[in-house]
Amino acid sequence: MEVFGHSYTLRGDAPAEYLAALAARVDRLMRAIAASSPRLGPVEVGVLAALRLCHQVEQLEREVTGLRRRQEELERLLAAEWDGRLEGEGSIR
Repeated sequence: MEVFGHSYTLRGDAPAEYLAALAARVDRLMRAIAASSPRLGPVEVGVLAALRLCHQVEQLEREVTGLRRRQEELERLLAAEWDGRLEGEGSIR
């Protein structure tokens, strides 16, 4: 696979098509950064690409954490509502 003009052999548990798609995404990002800042060298472009991707991961992790908290809150509310309804019906024998 090629990223920013360099060939790499990637190995992993993921399918080759997936790894190729990741490499293509990194390549596009690095080329976009290089195009917007032509004075940067490949190392600087790589660092900026890594920082941008890390920022995106951080944002998604925060979003997932918020969604998990909201889910837990809704589960507690639903459980309380369910318990209230069961108590209102009395015991079933």
